[in-house]
Amino acid sequence: MIGVHGYRINSGHRYDDYPPYREDSVVGALGSLMLFEIGYGGKVVAINQTKIITETRIFSCVDTMIFEGEEREMEPLLRGVYYAVQAQHEEGFTDSSVDYQIRLLGEEIKGVPFYVAMTYPFVVGRVARPAMMLALGYAEEEDIRAAMHLRTEDMVPALELHRDNPEISFRDLVDVYGFPPRKNAFI
Repeated sequence: MIGVHGYRINSGHRYDDYPPYREDSVVGALGSLMLFEIGYGGKVVAINQTKIITETRIFSCVDTMIFEGEEREMEPLLRGVYYAVQAQHEEGFTDSSVDYQIRLLGEEIKGVPFYVAMTYPFVVGRVARPAMMLALGYAEEEDIRAAMHLRTEDMVPALELHRDNPEISFRDLVDVYGFPPRKNAFI
């Protein structure tokens, strides 16, 4: 089990145990790290083989999250961070992400750099799902594509369900169980 806890700083006040300490499965902790921290533009500020600390800024709030566990359990989280950071540093990622955002939201936002800057973390989230899938050993393009169409709240349950049913491909499992497609185009 992975221990997950953190604190929030909002308008100069620190709120401890936000969220309160919880123990989560490896897949659940990886989902929190990839989908909600990295996926919303969070940065890894400290990392070692047993602990990952992230900071995520949303308007005036700074959330610090701490993920810690045994080396063996932390391996998928460390791989997920590696894949996400690697993807974000690929040549042209920033330009292609802004282009992607403009295609989603329309040409009228092109001249509004503040808007692009404020919503950019949500576009960065495009790397969270593939990084999460690669970290868990999924390499088939069809499986990763299926994950890209899942709602955020269905991602971890689908992966845990697949761990219990390895005889069926992830893509087929998503089809068979009829997970509804996500409507949010950002992450």
